[in-house]
Amino acid sequence: MCHVYVRHDGLAAVLVSDVDYPNRVAHTLLTKVLDDVSTKCPDWKTMSSESFKNYKGWFTISDLKELKNYILKAQFIKEFVDSSQRWTCS
Repeated sequence: MCHVYVRHDGLAAVLVSDVDYPNRVAHTLLTKVLDDVSTKCPDWKTMSSESFKNYKGWFTISDLKELKNYILKAQFIKEFVDSSQRWTCS
């Protein structure tokens, strides 16, 4: 599954996942990443592609840990929901 989000200002992100990954979680993650990029690099529109590739201020180790925790939390919620649906009484 390919999730794509393009903001009104033209900044875009893509997330590739399996078909079971929840759409809402994927787009929440894309929104968070785009918000982080626009906050950390407010002049992203005027940067050349070369300076954009070489920009050193994108993510710190703590940002990556936060992203990993967010993904793991979303995965746990999905697994919990899936398991609770298996055990519902009819």
